[in-house]
Amino acid sequence: ITTEDGRSLADRHSVRAVPATIIDGRLTFVGVPSLESAEKALLLKPDDGYITDSLGWVYFQKGELDQAFLYCWKAYQAVPKEPTIAEHLGDIFLKKDEANKAMSYFKESLKFMEKDQEEDHSKAIDRVRGKIELLKKLLLP
Repeated sequence: ITTEDGRSLADRHSVRAVPATIIDGRLTFVGVPSLESAEKALLLKPDDGYITDSLGWVYFQKGELDQAFLYCWKAYQAVPKEPTIAEHLGDIFLKKDEANKAMSYFKESLKFMEKDQEEDHSKAIDRVRGKIELLKKLLLP
């Protein structure tokens, strides 16, 4: 299974819950996020943590936080050092008003990004640091 740009579905940067179509006999993801395409992708690769996270993120965007947590947690267990998945768990807990848990996952996400020398995470690092700083202000006694 490959994406429109030819990358493997297992490539952590290409797995996004987007509409799927068949192009040249391959399942190809194009367009904007959708629940249906994420569910279809997960049926094809049920143990793929990145696809599982994508489905969780779709549920988060729909405001279905319990479903979002279930899928993102499963993804986190499958790919425990993936910074995006840890950040997604932090976002879920932040939305659920569980600031301490959110802080924990944001710090973990930041740690994973800072250790990863293979990629430039500068924008994501700034984003997560901003969330941590906001939470520090909210958690002041």
